[in-house]
Amino acid sequence: MFIDFGYPVSSKGSQSSTHKYNFQVLGIANCTIDLGITYIRPETWLDKFTGRFFDRDIDLPNTEKFNEKYYMASDRPEFIRSIFNQLL
Repeated sequence: MFIDFGYPVSSKGSQSSTHKYNFQVLGIANCTIDLGITYIRPETWLDKFTGRFFDRDIDLPNTEKFNEKYYMASDRPEFIRSIFNQLL
């Protein structure tokens, strides 16, 4: 899994020109479900600001802490919501 940190902002408010990714192996398993292009990353203040104009963030029901902390987007948002609703 790649975690996309975007272009990090320093404590002085300047934004880096280097895109930052983190690679983590969470587990390896066969997945029979096609999730399409789906990504999850920590939510930034810019996501919250642009969310007022472009609502692409997928929020899951009864997971307020997760929704506040992470930004999740997909090319199949309704399918992702249905999969996570079955798991929750």
